[in-house]
Amino acid sequence: MLDTNDLVVHLSPEIGALQRLLNTLRRRGFAVDSMDARRLDDDGYRVEVRVDNLRGGSRSVEALAKHIGNLVDVRSVSVLGSALRQVHAYGR
Repeated sequence: MLDTNDLVVHLSPEIGALQRLLNTLRRRGFAVDSMDARRLDDDGYRVEVRVDNLRGGSRSVEALAKHIGNLVDVRSVSVLGSALRQVHAYGR
């Protein structure tokens, strides 16, 4: 059984921002199950992404969120836990 989690990421509207997000997910051992990206009024994007942890317990979604939060285009990232729907926010 795969470990599935939901993330909400707010991105700046820079060229390549979404590609950098997807590359980070892949490099950290997560696969995108579903994704919805919407343009915000303030010239940014809100990306809701459901990810599957392909490597099991060796990679935590919290560590992934911290890596995503360090990307230059990321304004904030929140983890919505699958069991309790807890929210953990990371970012600048």
